[in-house]
Amino acid sequence: MSYCRWSTDNFSCDLYCYEHVDGGYAIHIAGNRIVSKLPPDADWRLAETNWDEFCRQRDVWMEAMEVAEREDITLPYAGESFYPETLEQFRDKLINLRQIGYNFPDYVLRIVDEEISDREADCE
Repeated sequence: MSYCRWSTDNFSCDLYCYEHVDGGYAIHIAGNRIVSKLPPDADWRLAETNWDEFCRQRDVWMEAMEVAEREDITLPYAGESFYPETLEQFRDKLINLRQIGYNFPDYVLRIVDEEISDREADCE
């Protein structure tokens, strides 16, 4: 399961974070980010109900992605990856990256905090 991807929030996320299959966690940091305003992605529910409208919306979004302006991220760790072993180390690194200036959804930290609380409750 991923906590967030670069495509999260219409490509405004700087991190790709997930629980690693070999244990622990992975945090991959983008080396650049889209600075252009993108239109909303196509409503994927339309793929089942109105294919033509879905394709029109998707074409608009794809065209915007092709010409979107990108800039290099000049913050520390840009383009790097981290592999925290524990959920607490994962949370600490996410907080550190947020403080430095990386963009990712607030819900990522809420989910991690809930997982830590659930695990602690299971141990009681």
